[in-house]
Amino acid sequence: MKRIVLCGGSGYIGTKLTEVLLEKTDFHLVIIDRLDFKLDSDFKTKYYDSERVEFHQNDIRDLNFMNEHIHEGDFVVNLAALVGEPLCKIKPEEAVDVNFEAAKNLAELCKEKNIKKFIQLSTCSNYGQAKEMVDEDGELFPTSLYAETKVNLEKYLIKNIPNATTLRCATAY
Repeated sequence: MKRIVLCGGSGYIGTKLTEVLLEKTDFHLVIIDRLDFKLDSDFKTKYYDSERVEFHQNDIRDLNFMNEHIHEGDFVVNLAALVGEPLCKIKPEEAVDVNFEAAKNLAELCKEKNIKKFIQLSTCSNYGQAKEMVDEDGELFPTSLYAETKVNLEKYLIKNIPNATTLRCATAY
């Protein structure tokens, strides 16, 4: 059975990704999220009750738990993060711990587990306040703790995790 592990899969992007993956693929989804924000009960009933979904309320910093739920051959998508400059300002230590340290540890675990692909969501905030259009080769100029954690993680993944892909998303709302 093909599996995708969605870390932070109950968030804004994760819920949309869950919908698409269930509707357009035959993958089994393992969703791990600490549920910091209320999950819509209609969404939970419609999608999380599917026989193709296994949901766990947990934190990616719990490496023993993650080790039990990530298997060789899985695809792992890490959406888990403290998102945005305001939240990272309020909780700077946790922002570094979750957005950089935990994501780095998760990627290393995935490397040890010989997963197929590690996909890390990042942010266009890495470019700072660019004055013109930029692409993935544009200069990185993080101006917030949030962006700094994402840039540092990207650099780590490029150097240490050969099967990692990073997606820099635009602001989504």
